[in-house]
Amino acid sequence: MKKEYFSVLVLLLLLLFYSHSNGNQNSFFAPNAKKDYEKIVKLQQETEQSFLETHDFDIKIKGCENVILALNEFLKNYPNDKHNVTFTPDLESWKTKKFAFTSEQNMLINKLSSLLGKKAGETAQKKHPMSKIEAIDLASQDKHTVGEKLNLTNVYSVRMKGKMLGKSIFKLSITTSGSIDTEDKSVLVNDKAQVEE
Repeated sequence: MKKEYFSVLVLLLLLLFYSHSNGNQNSFFAPNAKKDYEKIVKLQQETEQSFLETHDFDIKIKGCENVILALNEFLKNYPNDKHNVTFTPDLESWKTKKFAFTSEQNMLINKLSSLLGKKAGETAQKKHPMSKIEAIDLASQDKHTVGEKLNLTNVYSVRMKGKMLGKSIFKLSITTSGSIDTEDKSVLVNDKAQVEE
């Protein structure tokens, strides 16, 4: 009798292990799926709410990444769960949001960088009006957000050559800066530029 009881117990344990390893959500592990589902629903709601309280691109992009990670983990851990019907399109939606935020941020940074590069060229020309610019390259870029402003500082390496004889060579390091208003999406270039020769 004890032997039969032991055999049944072993069979039940093997069945339980098999069900869990194959992602069967009709097993004893279903409550975990429900709990994780509720956590992700709450995470999505809280992230959406945070988007209404900030215009910071980095915060929005990070929020999307956190939700995408959570959804991917759920779909991986519970491939047969009934909530995947909504979580699968949710995942694509959050990927689209992240792409939109990233694209808009990059577009504004590129727009400001173009203006900063132009400012560097104008500054170099004022420094050596009798020379022409042969090359201007972006050496470094620093960006950080303060409140609703995304501040950008670009350092350019500028090579200039004399217009008359073409023998005078000048190498400059020009630092320009500006900001992006993340709320109204406007860009501003600071008037002052730092020149090192």
